Amino acid sequence: MNWKTYVFAVAVLAIGKVSIWGQSHDAGVSDPNGAATKDQVKAAAKPASTKNDWTKTWSVLVGFNSVYNSNLEHDPVTVRAFGFAPSITAGYQLRSKRHRARFIYGLAASRYTRSTDLNRIGQYFGASYRFTLGRWTSETEIEAILKGTNDDRETNNQFIGTQKLGFRFDEKTRAQIYYAYRVKRFIPEDAERNSVNPMYGFKFSRRLGDRADWEIGYRYDQNRAQSDRQNYIRSTYSTELKYQLTKKDLLEAGFAYKPRLYSRTLRVGEVRVPRHDHKYTWEIDWQHRLSNRFGFELGYSFERQTSNDIEKLYSDHQISFSLTYHWGNGEVIKP
Repeated sequence: MNWKTYVFAVAVLAIGKVSIWGQSHDAGVSDPNGAATKDQVKAAAKPASTKNDWTKTWSVLVGFNSVYNSNLEHDPVTVRAFGFAPSITAGYQLRSKRHRARFIYGLAASRYTRSTDLNRIGQYFGASYRFTLGRWTSETEIEAILKGTNDDRETNNQFIGTQKLGFRFDEKTRAQIYYAYRVKRFIPEDAERNSVNPMYGFKFSRRLGDRADWEIGYRYDQNRAQSDRQNYIRSTYSTELKYQLTKKDLLEAGFAYKPRLYSRTLRVGEVRVPRHDHKYTWEIDWQHRLSNRFGFELGYSFERQTSNDIEKLYSDHQISFSLTYHWGNGEVIKP
């Protein structure tokens, strides 16, 4: 072998060795002895992440609620009463980037110093599923409220299905439209008040600065009862402002106006006209966290109803105070 042949052979071997090492280093496949590299071991041990990884949270909220009513039954002649209601609300949530499923159960026992059908044990069952795609959200919700009350202080069983569609304009502005269908069932003695209650509405919310949230809404609903006397249409105009006073203090204030027109008629002077009510509600509530688990709420509300039926005129002041205890591995999950 002459010296030119020898140099050429050495060069070929050197180039081949550099290529092999270069491929092994760049690709991170193996070392020249066939053993796995450290990067390989770490990559194999680390599970692959996906966009739909689920997080699971749960919470339990225990409360003791007390209230003073200046007009418990919403009658023209006022009847004052004190009430209290221990309650518990348990929630479980599954959530990913695009999906959220919630399951909620609540139990409350109300007692007043007056004899009333509001003295009861009520239960709440709720489940919902929300899907998010870009700026759009769609949420389906079903609820069952046993021995609950409605806007008229009526004790009944309610079953509700709701479909919501929301849109996020930006980080501070959101809008939502919804349709709901409610079935109300009363005790056998009041079976003529059994009804279905379709409703639809919208909500618009806006973040104001770093501490405040403002919301306005409208809802239209019809009450279709077995008795024509209980049939009516109602609109609800509402607004609410939430302000974070400190990290531990939240202030909420709201107003609602609810005109309602009945199918039944009454005599006003020499003519009969449909019954027409106008209800106004003002509310303010202060929430304070004593610790990560303990907190309390202090609230005041005033409700006034005017009507062309003089037996349906009333006003009611309410002062409420609640103590709450929360534990879980996330935020409070409640209706």
